Amino acid sequence: MIFSIVKTKTEEKDAQFFDWKNVFGITDDFAFLMAKIVLIIYGVCLLLILFYSILQLILAFKYRASKSRDLDPNKPQKLKFNQEKAPYVTIQIPIYNEFYVAERIIDKVAQIDYPSDRLEIQVLDDSTDETKDVVAKKLQRF
Repeated sequence: MIFSIVKTKTEEKDAQFFDWKNVFGITDDFAFLMAKIVLIIYGVCLLLILFYSILQLILAFKYRASKSRDLDPNKPQKLKFNQEKAPYVTIQIPIYNEFYVAERIIDKVAQIDYPSDRLEIQVLDDSTDETKDVVAKKLQRF
């Protein structure tokens, strides 16, 4: 037994994916033009994302290569700090009513490993409490 499927015109119209005429009342030519424009914009966006992804992949490879070079034992050591050519540095410590912290801050700044003839430490204190006395007592030790 042979079966045949006969489609009527309404069934063929229903079989279409999407009919632009029924939605906006526009012609098929304009609908196809709009579809092509949308697909072109979509394709350009995909290409931009692809290029961006490739650039990120290249950056990741360069990062891994630089990390493997850092672990090379034949690589020369980093330059040492030249104390004779060190610039003059001023460290300012602003303090305002820091009674419990002032002593520790001054101790930590004084522990910095830098040539003492090229380092200046300034304590800027506008406190209205006993912090001035703590700072003055701490600075007398230095």
